[in-house]
Amino acid sequence: MEEKLEKIKAFYTDNKPYRPPRQVNADDPADIQDLDEIKLHELKECFSLFDQNNDGYIDASDLRSTFKTMGMEVDDKVIDEMIADASQPIDFDSFAMMMCFKTMELEPEIVLLEALSKWDERVQGVISLERFFTHLTTYNVDRFTLDEAKAVLNEAPLVEKGENFKGLESNTDSWIDYLLWVEKFSGFRKARQANYSM
Repeated sequence: MEEKLEKIKAFYTDNKPYRPPRQVNADDPADIQDLDEIKLHELKECFSLFDQNNDGYIDASDLRSTFKTMGMEVDDKVIDEMIADASQPIDFDSFAMMMCFKTMELEPEIVLLEALSKWDERVQGVISLERFFTHLTTYNVDRFTLDEAKAVLNEAPLVEKGENFKGLESNTDSWIDYLLWVEKFSGFRKARQANYSM
């Protein structure tokens, strides 16, 4: 966490205005081939959980076993559809490309960190839930409806109020651990803008 906070401080010292990243293109191989190393490691761990028999491939039997391990009974038709959705055979490379392609609409971690850090002026690694909710639903032409904002924030990891954190909107407000949140919903690509050096 300290390392990420140090990197977030750079967003304030650079004095660069926030620029939304360019749109990704599913037909551009660079957009789906340039994977973030940390996310790549996470994908390898995920792949090994699915590869139940450790043969380097995910097949129908592996998927069935994985779901059983999670206490879920899945119909064979669903398993067959999942297998058919991937290029064959499903080795790690095809698994990584499939996951990257399916998460193309999710921004790289560095892009999300920069965007959310704009609500973290004190560089604490947390942002006010109440303030963030207000910004989502009040400002900009593309503002969220109340239901949309609640749906987005429903998965946000909250932390206990503490003396170390300053800046809550009210006594009933909560903190969002946006560093942890970004890890959960970022995509697998690296940011392609030159100003990102993380």
